[in-house]
Amino acid sequence: MLPSAPLLVAGVRPDSSPAVAVIAEAIDTAVAGQRRSDAAVLVAPGPRTGVHADARVDLAGIGRGDIAEDHTPHRGAVAAVATALDVEPVWGPRLPLGLAVLALLLGAGPAVVPVTVADDVDFDTATAVGAAIADVGDAHAWDLVVCAAGDLSAGHGPSSPRPDVAGAGDYDRQVTDAIDTGRLGDLARLGPEWARRVHAVGWPSLVALHGVVRTAELSLVRRCYGAPCGVGYLVAHGG
Repeated sequence: MLPSAPLLVAGVRPDSSPAVAVIAEAIDTAVAGQRRSDAAVLVAPGPRTGVHADARVDLAGIGRGDIAEDHTPHRGAVAAVATALDVEPVWGPRLPLGLAVLALLLGAGPAVVPVTVADDVDFDTATAVGAAIADVGDAHAWDLVVCAAGDLSAGHGPSSPRPDVAGAGDYDRQVTDAIDTGRLGDLARLGPEWARRVHAVGWPSLVALHGVVRTAELSLVRRCYGAPCGVGYLVAHGG
């Protein structure tokens, strides 16, 4: 579980922020052992649930087209996950921003399977997306690492993107508590309404991760949480 904020990408990340540096270091540690898998399934919120067949990555959408990488899609896993989700693979010139950031943070490594989860999805449907991903890995004996966006409330303090949103701190505490206690099912009561209210865009991908963890009988360990620039970022890993 990684944040999908461009702020954390090398070349965008401010060198003068110790709080951002702590999260960036936790990200580097979390992904260091994940690069020998058959494929990395990237999961981020989007306007609809889909599987992307291309893996061109750049930050042109935020004016940083100079930050770009070509990642290799895992064709077999892309097709299998798309079939499991009953969607047609999406072809396009580049990945959406959230998926692009996850790919950049993951760095050079396995081929990728970029998946978006609809940002208006309910808990059971998002859980089923994650379960389908886990079932695909099991059915094909693929070693899949799942990298899900863990962006929490964007309303911490007066300088945040959504200044001083009521309940932002409580929301993030309850999400991190769900991770710490292994009760990811508690995410059901934290969205989608509350997540939208505190502008926590990562709720759909976190719930999909819950589906992966439950189906594959894994566990998660929180590595870091922080809210630099008023946005809550969560880093966790599991196995």
